[in-house]
Amino acid sequence: LDDEIIAKNKENKKTATEKEAVKKKKKDDEKKASLEDSKKSKQIESYNRDYERGERNKDYEMKRAFNYYEKCVESIPDYMVENLKNMPNNKGYIWRDIHCYGELPPEKGQPITLFEKQRDLMIIHEWANKYYTVYHKLGKNGRKSIVSRTELNRNKFSSDSLANFMIKQK
Repeated sequence: LDDEIIAKNKENKKTATEKEAVKKKKKDDEKKASLEDSKKSKQIESYNRDYERGERNKDYEMKRAFNYYEKCVESIPDYMVENLKNMPNNKGYIWRDIHCYGELPPEKGQPITLFEKQRDLMIIHEWANKYYTVYHKLGKNGRKSIVSRTELNRNKFSSDSLANFMIKQK
């Protein structure tokens, strides 16, 4: 009888330890899952925080740029404002990194030309069909000389070629 009781007791202890091991494993799995969930939620929170910070930064930069624009527009010299009224839309001035274009309709077939005055030096920016060219001109009677010429990278599809492509697809 004692042997039976001892055997049953051992058996009960085995089942109890097995049940405890299963419970412990289940708790560990739950902890791991909750840690992974918390890591994911922390990552999501940090992403959201960074996104919001970026959006606030964009707003700040936009306000700052607009304030700079307003300040520069108020400081445009009177002779430039008068000249812009008589210039075609493909000519103009660059004043403190602000591009100002003429008010008249553009001249067809002519490149976009912007003049930038820096003390005795006149910098002329010209955008033609395929090239962006920068000229320098010293004084009023000086000759303009090419400083740099770079080829413009156009999109693979212009609006005309894209329209033709769409027509062919139909």
